[in-house]
Amino acid sequence: MNFMEAYAQELQKEKAKLIESRTRKAKKVETKIVKEDTEEYLEPRFDSRASFYKKAKVVKKDNGDEELYSYGTHVGGVRGGKPYSKGKFSQTTTRHQKDYFQQRGFDPKEVETEGKKLEERDRSRTGIMQSIQDTIVPELDWVADCSKDEGLVGLAELCEEYANALRDFDINNLEENKKEEAKNVKKIK
Repeated sequence: MNFMEAYAQELQKEKAKLIESRTRKAKKVETKIVKEDTEEYLEPRFDSRASFYKKAKVVKKDNGDEELYSYGTHVGGVRGGKPYSKGKFSQTTTRHQKDYFQQRGFDPKEVETEGKKLEERDRSRTGIMQSIQDTIVPELDWVADCSKDEGLVGLAELCEEYANALRDFDINNLEENKKEEAKNVKKIK
């Protein structure tokens, strides 16, 4: 064996060691990969539609939670094993939500809606508006029967009462919301 053949053999051995070393490093890197969130499109199983045409997507988090997106908007999911909805949306998005929850074994009617406090506030605001209207409308009839000057003064007083009642209502709700947020912050800590 001459010098060139011996040198070529040594190079082949070094090349084999290098390839083996790189393979081992690649395997180590593969085992260190952190599990990432995965996405999949929701396919209808309980809905009469043949497809949702990739408009509904489920993001599976590495901690087991899931988020449902409809037309790119986060509309619900499962957090800590409990289903939640982000509220009422379009008819099609409601179909996505309903099918998603049914596929996971939840009754869509019993899914808790985040932001329910807002709905309750809106309902109570509607209630106070009705009570203000019940109080003011009869007085508006009186204003209409008055002279121009008396009517303007009476109308201004009614508008001020109405504005004050709404302001008081909003202030009370703001204080209640701040207390609720403070409780939630304490729970998180």
